[in-house]
Amino acid sequence: MSVSREELLRIVEILPEEKLPKLAELLGVVYEEDDEELTEEELKALELAERQYADGEYPIHF
Repeated sequence: MSVSREELLRIVEILPEEKLPKLAELLGVVYEEDDEELTEEELKALELAERQYADGEYPIHF
């Protein structure tokens, strides 16, 4: 799935200020190099998120 930088920036722009620290934490995790394979649970969550994004939904779960 391809997401443009502009789309991500748009999501960040509409995110409430109080959510920004959690977003920064999550992005830090994504940025770190990780050699571990995803668990079955993580793969299912990723697939769900990709389907939701494709449907125009932007749920943010904290």
